[in-house]
Amino acid sequence: MYRFGVVGRGCEALSAKFGVSKRLIYFIINPEKAARAREQFKERQSEGRYKPKKEEWSKTMREHRAYKQKVIKNRVCQSKE
Repeated sequence: MYRFGVVGRGCEALSAKFGVSKRLIYFIINPEKAARAREQFKERQSEGRYKPKKEEWSKTMREHRAYKQKVIKNRVCQSKE
């Protein structure tokens, strides 16, 4: 930290000086916290807490639209009888 001339400054001052987030500064200072955050992200991602990938979502929407068309078609056929 001496090299950058930032001794005695807080995370907020450092982040402003270098133009990065306070969280990044915190993770640089505490690498074990960064490792723990990565582990927690993987755990949460495996639980399905985050949005699906674009390809997965487009496949899901395609299936849903096909299902809706099938339901509407069946209702139209039933109403004609």
